[in-house]
Formats: sequence, C-alpha cells, structure tokens
Amino acid sequence: PLGGALGVRVVQEFGQRGGGITMRLQFGGGNEDYRQEPSKLKLGWVAPGVSCQVAGLRLPGAMLYLGSGGAGEVPCLLDDSLPVAHDQPDFAGSSMGYWPSYDRITPSCRAAFLRWLADGRTTPSAYIGYVFLFFYGLERRLLVDAATDGQVAAGEVLAIATEVRRLVSLHGESRSFRRYATSLLGFLSATTPSTSVWAA
Repeated sequence: PLGGALGVRVVQEFGQRGGGITMRLQFGGGNEDYRQEPSKLKLGWVAPGVSCQVAGLRLPGAMLYLGSGGAGEVPCLLDDSLPVAHDQPDFAGSSMGYWPSYDRITPSCRAAFLRWLADGRTTPSAYIGYVFLFFYGLERRLLVDAATDGQVAAGEVLAIATEVRRLVSLHGESRSFRRYATSLLGFLSATTPSTSVWAA
C-alpha cells in the first residue's frame, strides 16, 4: 500500500540468487533494478520475569530481544558484541538521535540504557529515548511476533500490558510516549477482549 501511494510498483521479479531477491521497480516513468540482500538477523525474545546479562550487567525481568545482525532492522535488539562505555554513561541522552536504535546509538548511550534496564526500569527521570527504545521491543512482541508466530500467550500479553501501564505512570509527562503507549493498550483492548489490559 505504501509503495502504491508513492507510485512505485514491481514490474518484474528475477527471483532469488545467492539468498537475496532481485526485482525491477517502476516509478517516475522509469525502471530501476533493486536487490534486497538476505537478512543476517538473529534474535531471541527473553520472556517477562526472566533475567539476562548484557555487557556484564544483569537485566532483571527482561522483556527484551537479544541477538545480532540485521543492522537497523530491529531497533530494540540488544547485541552483546557492540561496545559499551560503562565509564562514560550518557544518562541525559545528549548524543542520541530522535529515532533510536541500539546498534546505532553511541557506546555512552548504550551504557546509560543498560544501566536503566539493570536498575529495573524504575528511574522516573530516565531519558525518554531510553524508555522508547525498550518500548519498541514490547510493541514488536505484541504486534509482530503475535501476528506471525502465534506464540505469545495471553499471560504474556497481560504481563507486557502491565509493564506498559507502569511505564506510563512513570513517564506519562511525555505526551509523545503517553500517546504511543495508550494507543498500544487500546489496540490490545480491542483485539484481546478477554484480557483486561487496563486492570490495575
């Protein structure tokens, strides 16, 4: 639908070669060949209540994606091979862009983000970009994984919804975060009526 809105359409697909897909796109009155390389993404979901370790820090209650590869594909993916500047944490997020991705933020930002996670995500004054970066993972689990593999149990949905409500209670002064978070809860309420995502 997005491609159609932009006037882009696939006029010929050459098939898969070397694991990638090559296709010919037509837009603006001309054609251009485009090759999509195979993803190198490897990721795993750490369920609610399960701790994990990244860059030497224990992260309680996880609800996180761990893995590697697929640069930019999954902003919330924590890649333990990336450098972390534990001695220079950027708690203010001064070097962080508007659309954060764990693989693209600075080592100092990774240090501050991981410290926030290690502290149980309980710091009300945490930079909102770090809250969003964690929230992206909750969104993906509920909107992508649940739709594609059907392995997200009702109990997990409720645990994630509870965490989203808790984050809103801590960071709801950010109108942007409140809007995204309450929209996600509203979607869950409409699509999983048997699960009370608004319960206290």
